[in-house]
Amino acid sequence: MASVPMRPWSRQCTSMQNHRHLSRIESLKDENALEVNVHALGEQEVEQTKRYNSLQGRQLTHSRTLLISSSGQCIPLNENGNESGQGTYFEPPRERRESDSGKFSIQDEFLQLKHRRKDKIIRASEDVLSSYHDSYLYGKIVSSIKVRAAIRGGKWSPLLMWAESLAALILVSLYVRSTYTSGEDHVIKVLRIICSIFFVVDYLVKLYSAPVRLYYFVSFTGIVDLISTFPFFLILSPWKEDNAIPQLVLLLRFLRIIPRLVSVVLAGNTIGQQIFQLTVYTFGVVFIMAGLLQWVERKATPLDVQKENNCGPHGCLTFYHAIYFIIVTISTVGYGDITMHSDWGRAVTLFTILIALLILPVQINNIMELASRRPYGGKFAVQKVVGSRFVIVSGNLSYRTVQDFLSEFYHPSHDKDMPAFPLRVVIMAPYKPSFEMKTLLANYKGRVEFIEGTPLKESDLDRVGAKVASAVFLMADRQAVNPDAEDAAQFVRTLTVHRHCGPKVRVIVEMLKPENEDSAILDDAENVIEIICPEAIRFQLLACSCHVKGLPTFLTNLFKSGLAVSSLGSESWMQQYSNGLKQEVFPVILPSCFYTEGFIFEEVAEVIYRKHQVILFGLDILMEDMSRDIVLYPRGRQISSSDVGLVIAEDLWAAEEVSKFGREVPFLRSMQKLSSCRSSNGKFYQIQDSELLEEVKKRRLIQITRSLDTNETDFSISTSSDHSMGKSSCGGSGSLIRSGYRSGHQSKIQNIISASHDQIQSLDSSLIDTDIPVGTKKHIFSLEEAIDIAMSWPPSQKWDKPEPPVLERNANVIMENLSNRTMSVVNLNTPHILLCIQGKWPVNIFYLISHLRMPSMPNPPVVILHPRELGSSDWGCVGMFEDVYFIKGSPLYELDLLRAGVMQAERVIILAQRCREEETNDENEPSATTVASYDINNILIAATVERLLHPTRDRIVVELQQEAQIHNLRPKFHMSKGRFDSEIYARNRDADYMFSPSYIEGKGFSPTALNFLLYATFFNRNTLNIVKKFLSGGVNLMSTENNQSFLEKLDQHPIPKGYAGRTFMELFLDVLRDDNILVLGLHRPAGTFNSIVSYVYTNPQPAEILVAGDLMFVIHA
Repeated sequence: MASVPMRPWSRQCTSMQNHRHLSRIESLKDENALEVNVHALGEQEVEQTKRYNSLQGRQLTHSRTLLISSSGQCIPLNENGNESGQGTYFEPPRERRESDSGKFSIQDEFLQLKHRRKDKIIRASEDVLSSYHDSYLYGKIVSSIKVRAAIRGGKWSPLLMWAESLAALILVSLYVRSTYTSGEDHVIKVLRIICSIFFVVDYLVKLYSAPVRLYYFVSFTGIVDLISTFPFFLILSPWKEDNAIPQLVLLLRFLRIIPRLVSVVLAGNTIGQQIFQLTVYTFGVVFIMAGLLQWVERKATPLDVQKENNCGPHGCLTFYHAIYFIIVTISTVGYGDITMHSDWGRAVTLFTILIALLILPVQINNIMELASRRPYGGKFAVQKVVGSRFVIVSGNLSYRTVQDFLSEFYHPSHDKDMPAFPLRVVIMAPYKPSFEMKTLLANYKGRVEFIEGTPLKESDLDRVGAKVASAVFLMADRQAVNPDAEDAAQFVRTLTVHRHCGPKVRVIVEMLKPENEDSAILDDAENVIEIICPEAIRFQLLACSCHVKGLPTFLTNLFKSGLAVSSLGSESWMQQYSNGLKQEVFPVILPSCFYTEGFIFEEVAEVIYRKHQVILFGLDILMEDMSRDIVLYPRGRQISSSDVGLVIAEDLWAAEEVSKFGREVPFLRSMQKLSSCRSSNGKFYQIQDSELLEEVKKRRLIQITRSLDTNETDFSISTSSDHSMGKSSCGGSGSLIRSGYRSGHQSKIQNIISASHDQIQSLDSSLIDTDIPVGTKKHIFSLEEAIDIAMSWPPSQKWDKPEPPVLERNANVIMENLSNRTMSVVNLNTPHILLCIQGKWPVNIFYLISHLRMPSMPNPPVVILHPRELGSSDWGCVGMFEDVYFIKGSPLYELDLLRAGVMQAERVIILAQRCREEETNDENEPSATTVASYDINNILIAATVERLLHPTRDRIVVELQQEAQIHNLRPKFHMSKGRFDSEIYARNRDADYMFSPSYIEGKGFSPTALNFLLYATFFNRNTLNIVKKFLSGGVNLMSTENNQSFLEKLDQHPIPKGYAGRTFMELFLDVLRDDNILVLGLHRPAGTFNSIVSYVYTNPQPAEILVAGDLMFVIHA
């Protein structure tokens, strides 16, 4: 159990291994890798470099052994045959950072106090807490934080704000009234006491719930609140008539609330907001000084002077005259019609003049200078971090990028802890925000601030408080003309931010080219630098969509929240899709009853679904080397205390209910939420948590007994310590049940399993065998010979993209291959996949073809239709694969489509291109309409293909750069904006494309939808890993008698025969128990509930009735 203080992310990432390290490990396992000896220097060379080496602290004269992988990676090996570390290199002492000298020393001390507080107690180890954000994990929140959440974001927050304002105004008004009249009636006295008690209680509550009580006590707000409690004590004291100053200070409480009331209109750190604050606080100072002056004159003026000037019982100076005198004085008008009659009154006047001379001109000058230079050039108040957290979003930002980021970052489905632990966003861009940007930021009510600056300047990083941020996001320009140049700029930004912030701040970086993830620039960087490249996922997703209908929609909806729909009327099919759209992936801390009772994964998945209608689809497990890995559907694995569940749930509230399973209070047990359970007649009844667990255990015993009696099963539990699933952090090991039993129902749907174990067994051994000794590598003593082999084309290992030098060296061979693969008319014996590319050749198309050639997937021929001549650098990345052909022609013309075999194609993929990739004769960027014109070309191609394929139009996947253009694909359907939640719709109006029929059925797809990889990674570091496992599968090594290895992957099958008309819960439980298949959702055919298209339905309702033609999204081994 760990106590989590909800601090900025300061832990090193241990669960998500670095991509560069993983690629090197794979190279060590590569059977085709070459070992090369690089001999030591001769004696003469040694003598020449002796003095240099002694100065550098390095030993350069030893022989080195290099491992050259089939992809061209060169890895130094040590004497043991493992990857050589950097211990032999001289590392200079780390320089002392500027922050260590005390620039933010006081704030750092308060932050340290905040970190030591036990705000949220999560029963998880540190490696789990380093992988998932604290707000995504269930934990016990201390009572002070619950109070703070109610004050900040609960339903009481606006009431308390207005009550505080009203009470302050009442007490101040009563004091002003007392300066004109003597005595007070009973009602006024009671009102004064009630308001005074309110401020005492309010101060105690705020002090109790403050993140750092000492910080609140010494802050300006805390001091004002403390003084506001004095009237209560003065009322009960002999000096109750002398409580003017504490009551006047109450005005500050009202004044500091006013900016919160106008923050919706004046969002961010704008000039208008600063001027408004200056105005109201100046008025507050005038009001307080006037009250102080009136009180001093009343008390300090001698009685003879009062009689001489015919003063009333309340002194010679009324409150109105005091305000008049202060304004005339500080404005330097000085009429002289009012003068002070006491020395103390004159002292207050002098003090007021000094304040006006010293404070107001400086503040006004700062505002004027800021307004004339950089309206958004202020700084982020890092003091806010004491009570909250914040992230910085920078890089190449566009309005659409910011809109999509903020709408998902603050989506209501996962902001459960936001009131208790606020999370702010600081947007830093080198330009002034547009009117649209200001309007967008106004929707977030002060949560988001815009500051003009760049991450390349440390002064700008200081202004936004980057050193105490939770994370820094660096967005790339996805439409860059030169992806390599943009990635290089990202490297510079990354190194600058990391050098400035140090290892305690996460840096999440977007890259355009997947091969740049393995750059040597980041070899010595800490694990806090996280590289995200959506391009590789984009092409892998398109490849998998050739075999899994609706996959782009299904996978995107699992991580992207989208809009909330309030009313859909009678359109039940759209209601089903909307319910599925709400489902997202969340991590859960599994209850202790699952691993103490020895439950296996399938049993836990059944219990969780029956109890909460939440699907457990995978585990984050602890491996033997103490690293963590994601495993999809670990069939037969016994749950361990170190396991973290991965579930599909409607929202964070539903996910957290899983962690509360089994915690029944005896005297409240009858009030607990009951589980739904299906009886033999198909009806549903209710069951307690404990009864549900007992039922599952009894079924397990019955199955074991039957297996032993009939000798049809070899039921054993693996407790081997060397199992690949690894051990728990508590010393327990994960176990697997290995069974050869097949039920009668299992044999019924065996014919629907399309992926055979023969294909899985044909996987390259480098992907399965983890124990290949390095000594089996082919040993070559000639470096020249090794380089010739490593730079050959086609390469022996085809899972890595060839480097440009390899393509350049083998240009003639590649062009000859292109000539042999070029066809005038497609004439193939089997259906093929047709790729239509109208624009420039995609630089990352290698990842699409390589994924289509994975041994675990069907490998149909691929035909590429493109209107331009290809060079060796283009064809060299795809021509190395078998059965890939090229046809020169334009997909816009029907004859070229017919030549490319569109009628025989099993799938047609129309690829989009970047809006600035089109070659131009000048240096100006294309106009804003260029993107739309490219998308219109793809829409026209899709319409032409559909006309040729009519009536079978479900074989197309269309990529569009602009998500809004998906509405223009057929069929068209318009949903009124009145059906969407108004607050969420105002934040992201463009997200309504997710309700377009083409998107719903999985035909329309936009690469920008993969933006979820960035913001989702902040909350779940394993987001990218989970997506890759869905698309590529994960190898689950099971030590069976035949030493077979199974590949768990996302697949699609029809529902078994006889299940039409039955419920989804029946399907889910039956195939899970009998067929080792985990169902995640449905792809429903067109016409279901009068639907105009087929549609994706994620995690359907348990009572949902199945229909003929339903396809299941499943994970199976």
